[in-house]
Amino acid sequence: MANNKIGIWLRYGYNPTKGGGFSYYDALMSKLDSFHFSNGLEWCFVSPSSCSEIDNTLCLGLIPDNWKIIKILTKNYKIAKGLQYISEILFRKKWQKKLNDAGISYIYYINQDDTILNGFPYVCTIWDMGYYMTYPFPELIQGRNFKGRKKHFDEIIPKALLVLSESEAGKRALIKYANVLEEKIKVIPIFAGNVINLSINEDIQHCILDKFGLSENKFFFYPAQFWAHKNHVAILEAFKRFKKEHPDFKVVFTGGDKGNAEYIKSICSEWELEANVLFLGYVSKETIYTFYKKCTCLIMASYFGPTNMPPIEAMHLGCPVICTDVDGHKEILNDSAIYFSAVSWQSLLEAMCKMLIERDTYISRIIEQSQNSKFNIDYALTQLDKYLNLALTIRKTWK
Repeated sequence: MANNKIGIWLRYGYNPTKGGGFSYYDALMSKLDSFHFSNGLEWCFVSPSSCSEIDNTLCLGLIPDNWKIIKILTKNYKIAKGLQYISEILFRKKWQKKLNDAGISYIYYINQDDTILNGFPYVCTIWDMGYYMTYPFPELIQGRNFKGRKKHFDEIIPKALLVLSESEAGKRALIKYANVLEEKIKVIPIFAGNVINLSINEDIQHCILDKFGLSENKFFFYPAQFWAHKNHVAILEAFKRFKKEHPDFKVVFTGGDKGNAEYIKSICSEWELEANVLFLGYVSKETIYTFYKKCTCLIMASYFGPTNMPPIEAMHLGCPVICTDVDGHKEILNDSAIYFSAVSWQSLLEAMCKMLIERDTYISRIIEQSQNSKFNIDYALTQLDKYLNLALTIRKTWK
């Protein structure tokens, strides 16, 4: 019979001391050590590397870290992932023996892009079926993105013991687009990153605002990487009109460039908005925290989800939200946010003007919503415990 031990896949290059965009991953990893699973379920991390600085890690050696050329190449995550696939095939018997010798029954993949070990049972996570759920944005269809992701999902979903979704909206999308058995999809609600656990005094927050030339409750905040589907252009369209009546307001964009930043900056220049729109790139968690606490509101303009993390972070920090009317956002926020259509800057402009008038009301609503929300890490872990044990029950039907 299969053992009560599972392996939790450790992303290549993961280091808890580094910052970066893996907020969900970081938050979950930081909580796992102190969480006790029920029914005697044991776990360890499983790394594709040959060594790891993290305790309780089984290293498979799919990427041998002592190879200098590998170290150079694998600074690029896509190259690292490709090398993992090649190594997985070449050394399949070797890593299968390591997993079996360690008594591991199956692998739990936290990230939807990390499911790579063919021939070994697993539970996978699917956050979105983006290429089915929205318009053909370049990042979804250009190059090998569309075929690669579709092939990846077509391969991993049918073979998974269970498929974990981040919301009921995500579950409905999986049933609709991936033709998955409903009973096989389980919801582990998405939760905020570690930014919500910070505590920063008022003096430091005001120093951060001063550093960027910002005033409290006089700017809109949008933390999103510069993908086309993140829809920065709609914010500029609305803000161009909003600024005529409110010239002292600003817009703050944070997040890395994924190929669309120069285009957005060119529009900003063409419309003479440079003095009122800040492009800050990656900033510290302390800065993100301050922006949530001191902005007029968060604007989440993305065309699709099903969910996005910033509205959850804003909710837990008492920051009012304007966001697109996708199902996942409504599932998270209910009536505590102001919604708009992603294709209508006019509806966003109306929402911005409404927020100025009713901001106190929406602060009260979002604080109340956070107190009753299932989108928090403690609830997510109780659900994860339940479903990892269920997967183990299924796995025990064979040797």
